[in-house]
Amino acid sequence: MNKIPRLSGLPGFAIARTWVAELKRDLRDWKAGTLGWKDVDHGAILSGAPGTGKTFFAAALAAELEIPLIATSVAAWQASGDGYLGDMLKAMRASFTEARSKKCAILFIDEIDGIGRRGSRGRNAYYESNVVNCFLELTDGLVDIEGVILLGATNRLEDIDPAVLRSGRFEEHFYFDLPNDEERAAILCHHVSQVVDVSQVRSVTDGLRTATPADLQKLARKAKRSARSRGSAVTLEDLKTSLPARRKLPEAAVHRIAVHECGHAIVALASRLVDELVVELEDSVLEERVDLQQGGRVHYQMTETVLPTEATLLARIRIALAGMAAEEVVQGSRSIGGAGATGSDLDTATQIASKMVLSYGMGKSLRFHADQQRIAAGFMPTMEFHAEISGILSKEYRAAKELLGKEKARLMRMAAELVVDRRMEIKRDARLQ
Repeated sequence: MNKIPRLSGLPGFAIARTWVAELKRDLRDWKAGTLGWKDVDHGAILSGAPGTGKTFFAAALAAELEIPLIATSVAAWQASGDGYLGDMLKAMRASFTEARSKKCAILFIDEIDGIGRRGSRGRNAYYESNVVNCFLELTDGLVDIEGVILLGATNRLEDIDPAVLRSGRFEEHFYFDLPNDEERAAILCHHVSQVVDVSQVRSVTDGLRTATPADLQKLARKAKRSARSRGSAVTLEDLKTSLPARRKLPEAAVHRIAVHECGHAIVALASRLVDELVVELEDSVLEERVDLQQGGRVHYQMTETVLPTEATLLARIRIALAGMAAEEVVQGSRSIGGAGATGSDLDTATQIASKMVLSYGMGKSLRFHADQQRIAAGFMPTMEFHAEISGILSKEYRAAKELLGKEKARLMRMAAELVVDRRMEIKRDARLQ
């Protein structure tokens, strides 16, 4: 059985590292008798798309803290016995009893959204209400139950009863996103035991922007299998040959992608919130999940990142939608390239507009409706807010399209150059006239 590594020896999980370090220190002081359990953080909720490492994080955290991990799930509770309400509640109580018996342990509950919400009017309302109430009973005053650290994982934070998420049960909330360029390379290097230099691995992982940590682990397994067949260590070539096959894009698609990316670039520079940027283009995409792959990208940093204003948020929406707007200006219609997946241009714009209306008080009213983290995790607003959010998106799309219509000649010239050069570095003061 493979030994679970300590979290400190793993790449990624940057968002939770400070919390982990503080928890480790507090746990040490609690064991030494110099800190009361009430002063120890004892719960966190982990959310994010499948494959982003939530379950692995729990195991690596337990290894880091050198305490047992009691891993279960709502599905396991539901499958207990004959699956009746009493069987589930009994299984739930058993998990908490086991965690308490260890004196100090992590109780990890996967698929925690499965416990449901109270107040629903469906056929399972009685069942869900009793399950939630039992969970609240077991976790109420958890701060007084020494030694139990509670972790919950979910792909759908919005489906969890609000009472479950309040402080006293889950003190922290960490959203695990897809790894960035540096993290992807580091994760893959870790899975091949660091036998390939991380700077070289970037040539493999930079084209895997939609890859989850689970995807990277799968790639590493294939590369190690290839190396074993030769009786040698993993090489960069093993990693390259383990990549999914790539599909050559037709010339028309490459040109459309170039137009799309240059649209982002022009609107970003026009916002005066971006001083310089890099535009890149590829002529092939990965066969796996080809509909989610992008053949181009724009790299930039906005100058106003701390306490962004309403104008800045609107500019971000406009920039996100500019690729689709550029396609419509030049080609007369837009493709699915800016939508269809979490993290796409349309998803990014929708998230910002939703937060403006529901969390930041920048809509028609100043009322606060939902925490921004809940919105990021897929919170669905009521119908009354859909029109307002759509109105913001439509207005900024029209603004991007109008700007690019005026800059159509520049847009087409930049796109033509990008098709030839594949990479462009542009500064705002030196952009083409």
